[in-house]
Amino acid sequence: MGAVAVAEKQFYAELRERAKSSAAAVMAGDTFDHHRRAEEDVASVGASLEVALRAIRKRRIYLSVFIGVAVAFLCFVLAIVLRDELPILIGFPVCGVLAFLFTSFGPTPFRALREGRRMYLAHLLGASNLYQREQGAQRREADAVAAAMREEALESLTRWQVSHPAPAAQPYGVSPAGAEAWVRDWMIHMGAEDATLTRYVGDGGVDVESGLYVAQVKHYTGTVAVQEVRAHIGVSVVDELGRRPVFFTSGGFTVGGVEAADRAGMPLFVYTVETGDVRAVNAVAAFLLTHGLRPSWHPAGV
Repeated sequence: MGAVAVAEKQFYAELRERAKSSAAAVMAGDTFDHHRRAEEDVASVGASLEVALRAIRKRRIYLSVFIGVAVAFLCFVLAIVLRDELPILIGFPVCGVLAFLFTSFGPTPFRALREGRRMYLAHLLGASNLYQREQGAQRREADAVAAAMREEALESLTRWQVSHPAPAAQPYGVSPAGAEAWVRDWMIHMGAEDATLTRYVGDGGVDVESGLYVAQVKHYTGTVAVQEVRAHIGVSVVDELGRRPVFFTSGGFTVGGVEAADRAGMPLFVYTVETGDVRAVNAVAAFLLTHGLRPSWHPAGV
C-alpha cells in the first residue's frame, strides 16, 4: 500500500496543478484554445480514473475470492476437527456475505482520484464560467462602443449636411457639364468638402476630384459598359495620390461592370437630377451613402 499511496498522492497533486493552471490562464486572459485544451485534460483525467478504478475493482474481486476460499477452508477444517456440520452451515453464508460487503463497500484505494477529478472539474467549470462572463462583458462593451461610434458618425454627417445642403432637383434636366457640377455639389453635401471639377484636357476621364476621390460622370440614358468601368479603375491605380475611384451615371451599369467594380471596391451610383435622388448600385456605395464620404465618419474597423 505504500507505493499505492505515493502514486495516489502524485496523481492528486497533478490534478490540483492542472486545475490551478487552467484557472490562472483564464484569469490572466490567456484564453487562446482554452476550451479545447480543457476538454483534452478532462478526457485524459477521465481515462486515467477509469483505468485505475477498473484495476481496483479487479483487485477487490480477486481478494474477495481469496477471502471466501480461505474462510471456506477454515470452516471445512473446523467441521472435520469438531466432527460437526455446524461450522460449514454457518461459515459458508458468512463467507459469502463478507465477500459481497468487501467487494461493494470496502475501502477504496486511490479515493483521491475521485476527489481530484471533482476538484479539477469544479475549477475548470469556474474558469469556464469566468471566461464566458468576461467574453460576454467585452462583447457588450464593444457593441456599445461601436453603436456609439455609429451614432456619432451619423450625427457628424447630419450636422455637416445642415450647412451643406444637397443640390437642388432640376426638373428640366441638365447638360453633361451641368451633371458634373451637380455631382460635385452632391459629393460636397456628403462630406467631400474639397470636391472640384477638372478643367483640363487629358484628365483620364476624371470629371470630379477631391483629396480622397476621383469621380467619373456619365450623363446619358444607356448603360455603362464594363470596359468604361475597368478604364476608370485603371485611372485610380496610376493616380499619384492613391485616391479612390467613384463612378456616377444617369443611366445604369451592366452586370459585368458591377462585378468589376465590386472586385476593385469602387462605389457605383445612379443619379437622377430631375428628382435630386442618388441611388447606390453596390454595397460599398450603399455604405458611403449611409456614412458619408469622409473616412473619419466611418465606423472603426470599416
